[in-house]
Amino acid sequence: SRLPGVSSYATVMDVYKALAVNSADVVLIDSKKNSRDDAMNVWKNLRQRRLEMYRLNDPNFATDEGGRRSRYNILPGEVTKSVEDTFGYAYNLLCESSPSYADDESLELSLMDEHQKIGTFHFNQLIFDLANYPQSFSGLLAQDLLEFMVSTVSSTPKNERGSNPNVPKPTVETINGVLKAWMVTPNYHDAVARRVESVLAKLAGWQSDGTLWGITPDTVSYNTCINC
Repeated sequence: SRLPGVSSYATVMDVYKALAVNSADVVLIDSKKNSRDDAMNVWKNLRQRRLEMYRLNDPNFATDEGGRRSRYNILPGEVTKSVEDTFGYAYNLLCESSPSYADDESLELSLMDEHQKIGTFHFNQLIFDLANYPQSFSGLLAQDLLEFMVSTVSSTPKNERGSNPNVPKPTVETINGVLKAWMVTPNYHDAVARRVESVLAKLAGWQSDGTLWGITPDTVSYNTCINC
């Protein structure tokens, strides 16, 4: 079935959010207060609905101990408690699955000091490596790494998000790496186009709710989507 484009969702959400914010200064008038509350509820419902529509019913999605679908496709919950464990799990999985990747000593990550702090650069490099060494899980794992980075940012105090180098904050390079990883993931066929659009849809949501800022899709982002 055809889904609304990213721009449709983003425009409608921004309109409703603007209505909610602009009416916040006139809460003394009941009708205005109701208008603000209704607009904010519609915005929240649209955001949740959009995320549900763009999430495929993939039987390989991980579940938590209660049988509920996890935020992550591949990353086990126990490794996502720290940046180092999350990065190490993903890096080792790619090394184990691709002997040529594990043996390539010219790669940036192969030169990494084991005591070096893990940050945005390392996550971005690993995501691009997933695209350069395609595996059946490349797109899924790249998406997981992006989700983890966003989760880490959202759980970090706002005054530390931009200044703390150990908080792996996504950049436009992160987004483009995830798009490329999906583009080369085998066995997803027509679902790849929907996957890459969902990345941009989620980015619009993260920007709208203030989780991410200063990240705008560029020509590479849109060209990758078109190529899918």
